[in-house]
Amino acid sequence: MAVQHVAQRLLNLCDIIPGRIRSIADADFTVKPAPGKWSKKEILGHLVDSAANNHQRFVRGRVENVPTIAYDGDAWVSAQQYQQQDRQLILLLWETYNRHLAAVMVVISEDDLLKCCKYGDGTVLPLQFLIEDYLHHMEHHLKQILGAY
Repeated sequence: MAVQHVAQRLLNLCDIIPGRIRSIADADFTVKPAPGKWSKKEILGHLVDSAANNHQRFVRGRVENVPTIAYDGDAWVSAQQYQQQDRQLILLLWETYNRHLAAVMVVISEDDLLKCCKYGDGTVLPLQFLIEDYLHHMEHHLKQILGAY
């Protein structure tokens, strides 16, 4: 998948998802489906964390030699207490961050798309893969929040 396509898909999601998330009743948005599971609100917060960490990958992966960028999603969600945060603030941050990431993606050269980042487990992956995987990861979680969209 071309990076231009991923960026365009991100922008499309930024256009359609906020209104759909705003239409979810607060009770449905904050309920945890089971002990140890995230609420829809926490999933949205996790997507903000994913954007922040992937921002590091997309930029540092270009300017550093195979940086290690890893995070514990559960720990980040817990530390930031998204369940108690304002929904609109989380949503605005998600949208703004993803619009920025789309702009970052489209200026990455073909050569830089081959540069790599390392996860905490030692896995080394090229930016091209990480960009595509970022979109797949986001769409997976958006389906958890919204079902079909």
